[in-house]
Amino acid sequence: MKETTTKPLNQTENQPVNLAFPLQSQGGLSALARWMIPSIQVMLFGAILLGVVFLGQVRVISTDGDTALHLRLGSDMLAQGGLPQGNFLTSADYGQPFIAWEWLSELIFASIWSWFGLNGVVAFVAGMVALTSTCLFRAVQKRGVPLLLALPLTLAAIALTSIHWLARPHIFSLLLTLWWSEQLWSYWQSGNPRKLWPFPFVLVLWANLHSGYIAGLLMLATATVLVWMFPRAASTREIMARRWQLTRTLAACCLAALITPWGVSGWLHLFTFFSSGTALSNVQEWGSPDFHQLYGKIFLVLLLLLGACGVLRGWLRGGRALQPVDRGMGASASVLEQWATREPGALGWALAGVFTAMALVSVRALPLWAVVVTPILGREITAWGAEWAVAVGLGKTTQVSRMVFERSWRIEAIEGRQHSWGWMVSLSILVVVVVANHGALPGGRTPLLKAHFSPQLFPVEAVQTIQRGAFPGGVLPAGAGFTTLEWADYIELTLAHTLVMVDSRVDAFDEQVLSDYQTIFGGEPGWDQLMEKYDIRWVLVPVEAPVAQLMKLTQGWVCLAADTHQLALLCVQTPPSSVAY
Repeated sequence: MKETTTKPLNQTENQPVNLAFPLQSQGGLSALARWMIPSIQVMLFGAILLGVVFLGQVRVISTDGDTALHLRLGSDMLAQGGLPQGNFLTSADYGQPFIAWEWLSELIFASIWSWFGLNGVVAFVAGMVALTSTCLFRAVQKRGVPLLLALPLTLAAIALTSIHWLARPHIFSLLLTLWWSEQLWSYWQSGNPRKLWPFPFVLVLWANLHSGYIAGLLMLATATVLVWMFPRAASTREIMARRWQLTRTLAACCLAALITPWGVSGWLHLFTFFSSGTALSNVQEWGSPDFHQLYGKIFLVLLLLLGACGVLRGWLRGGRALQPVDRGMGASASVLEQWATREPGALGWALAGVFTAMALVSVRALPLWAVVVTPILGREITAWGAEWAVAVGLGKTTQVSRMVFERSWRIEAIEGRQHSWGWMVSLSILVVVVVANHGALPGGRTPLLKAHFSPQLFPVEAVQTIQRGAFPGGVLPAGAGFTTLEWADYIELTLAHTLVMVDSRVDAFDEQVLSDYQTIFGGEPGWDQLMEKYDIRWVLVPVEAPVAQLMKLTQGWVCLAADTHQLALLCVQTPPSSVAY
């Protein structure tokens, strides 16, 4: 029997191609049904928006103390009408200049807090998360990934991004990283220089929101290096034009990154911080992923899928399966052939490599890995699925692959006729109404949204004890306090006139100060001399902390359990001196 063979398509991975769905929906939806029946995209948006608002409200606020710090710094800027002129929150490096590199994010969060309270902050974060997740789903689908594959891949990626579903500036970098990646991919495919024009302007905004703009520069630098060093990886057309377009854009973006209140000092500050081993060691999220945790297992599965796709590409000539094509599929075979011979290309694999290295070094980079690499992974899996779907002689593999594509196309044809934006606007308005109604549903009085700092994670009751003066002496002694990096920000927000030794801004302190903090907290030799050095007059630490056990035995100090949860130990020097708050 003579085999049916196919000639590889004469096109590069970067030439645009029409990937129209070969199947159309059977029967149209009525105009009313198009508005009333929610699409999968709407259900995804609504589930995340309402889930974060009503189920994740405590987590958004209380996962770490940085939220309190950003609210405090933003509130100070609003009150002063300008950027902070120095460090007035800690006794270490008091009065020294510091760089508030996330000042614009802090202003946004503080403004929302002043208008709508913590409920408004949670709602804003939920909206950003839902928008990013929906855009990620659309980005995966834009790569030609069939819906039945795009949805589980997107859900896995969303699970990875969830570690940054917090009221912190990271939330802006998630959305901007996704936009940047997709815009760069669109340019790489089309060669249209207009796709590059927004980059410098977006980077000015990004650099003032969060230091995650470095991810954008890395992506652009990766594309620029590829087009200069491996011209065939980019395109055989107008290679010199592409080289200079990317080079000029990269240079413009580097200059745009200097358009901040700090200018070159901001760059130098970032370099100093990332080169500081002591500073990074004090922040858990700068450590490597824990593959025993759920997020680590999801990351590992996706990483293994990506590696398997890479191995298959290496084994098979040109990245195409060595199987004859079944021409009996008609138009479907033609579309699937085009999908099977394209993507993710050199840029896709280069970005996957760069962000995988970052994610393996620091769990902080995992959400960025998810939004950048998931569309690349989805497109590569789709290429192999398309090859198997049109192949002859693969049995069940071919049947399953065809089923996934054909059913996805039918659903997508219906989805394309539905009006999703109406549902999204309605759900967003509902959340705004709930926030305006003090957390209760319209017409109700019982608050379903009541965001607060968790008393199980923060010394909420201990702070209330201090505010009431319900401890020996009734007032905090004059001088600095000592507490954990995680609690310091909450204390700075709630006890605005006190000073703590250090807070979570580890980039603002030199390595000796951070080393001294670790010595005191761990009760290591010399801890008591360091207490005198930093003029520590009161201590608020977890009851199980090593220094807490030593404080109970130290003369001249009075200690008591400051909350019903047995969470915090409050120790003050006796006799107390002047009031400190």
